[in-house]
Amino acid sequence: MDSAPYSAARWGFLVQPLDGGEPVFSQSPGLLTAMGSTTKLFTVGTWLDAVGLEDTQTTPVYSVGDGVVLVASGDLTMGARDAASGTLGYGIPPQPDANGLPGAKPAPGDPLTGLDDLARQVVDSGRTEIAGDVVIDDRLFELWDTSGGPISPIVINDNLLGIVATPGEPDEPATLELHPETAAFTIENQTTTVAAGQDSSISIDPAQTDTEGDAIGTTLVVSGQIAADADPQFNVYDVPDPARYARTLFIEALTRAGATVAADPTGTNSTEGLPAFGSYPQSDGLGAIVSPPTGETATLIWKISHNYGANLAVCLLAVTAGSTECTDGLAAVHDRLGDLDLTNNEVWILNGAGEEFSSTTPQAVVTWLTWLRGLEWGDQLSAMLPILGEDGSLSLFQTDGPATGQVQAKTGTWAGVDPSTGILLMPAAALAGFMQDADGNEYVFGLYMANATFGNPAKAIFTSAGNIADVAAAFQQDLG
Repeated sequence: MDSAPYSAARWGFLVQPLDGGEPVFSQSPGLLTAMGSTTKLFTVGTWLDAVGLEDTQTTPVYSVGDGVVLVASGDLTMGARDAASGTLGYGIPPQPDANGLPGAKPAPGDPLTGLDDLARQVVDSGRTEIAGDVVIDDRLFELWDTSGGPISPIVINDNLLGIVATPGEPDEPATLELHPETAAFTIENQTTTVAAGQDSSISIDPAQTDTEGDAIGTTLVVSGQIAADADPQFNVYDVPDPARYARTLFIEALTRAGATVAADPTGTNSTEGLPAFGSYPQSDGLGAIVSPPTGETATLIWKISHNYGANLAVCLLAVTAGSTECTDGLAAVHDRLGDLDLTNNEVWILNGAGEEFSSTTPQAVVTWLTWLRGLEWGDQLSAMLPILGEDGSLSLFQTDGPATGQVQAKTGTWAGVDPSTGILLMPAAALAGFMQDADGNEYVFGLYMANATFGNPAKAIFTSAGNIADVAAAFQQDLG
């Protein structure tokens, strides 16, 4: 392992038998450190404890006057990410993290599958002419503004517009392909194809912003350069108004299904004048789709570290508790932590995903994982996490070694670059989950590295993730 970047880092870890025996490996188990995406073990785990693995979200469409209303339910996938196995498909890196990452691709499946299904049901019900408005009722909970974008009850394509830029001839603009194809945004192509071998860098920005940097209007500028010999570059734009975006996409789906829609497809979305939330007569229903079971959605979130999905889980926790304020969902996590005698100083959570300085200790995460494993569905937990050398965010490490498949754990990273020096500080590189010895005995572990610095930010995150995986593999091999 390359130890040079870690000279100033602090390490804390704890590996102990799942049955609660004496620790096998331990160093600074009480070290409080940023935990990155291992936060998802706490937030998504609480969501599963609250609703179980078989819970689903139902997204219905109702007739309201001359118009139709889609009632958002917090379904993360809305029918997309289809996989041949019948479970949710996923890609690495996750689509929301695409910008600047080589090999990034659109998420598996057609992101409009759910909307197309609902649109066909509306037409099949006899509503082929829609003279009134088309509305997305997003009142299930209040929009939650996070560092990862606004969290909304309506989620189409991770509430992203994806754009694939393919190089042309030198000095010519790149060809741009939208994912999904939609009139929701107007695109200004300011890209340039440069000579083979040069660097490629594409960005997507609103054409106009206000004094706080928020987008004004729906015109986007795609700029930058792409080398003539480069592979197509995939970038994403966080949609600032998910309900308006979904409204446009639903009108387009209704039109594809054969309906005549009078409403302006690129207009605003207004819920004024709608019936009280939850009071739509069932007799006015025009169709509905049902999400995958919560266990499958949680697996997707954990396998690829899906930040939007983890934050959405917190909002759904709040709804379960009768609140429309997403941050109330975090209280449910702390209730369970209190039951385990874990104090607020041992687990500090700012959101569902682990962004910013959410923090914990190796001891606390081991206590939490041991509790999760003891729940009714706990025997399925290991398979829901990334598996070393096989899938998810651990798929690229230890792919052909004795520890392959023997470690199942959630990865975590949090880092930032000092713009004046270019040096990256990594407050957290983490791994927490389970491992088995040669006899099949189960162990639970938390492994955290705090405050390492790197002079090459482009390689740091991948390198540190690989090294953390190597440490976990060494622990697993030393179990005997």
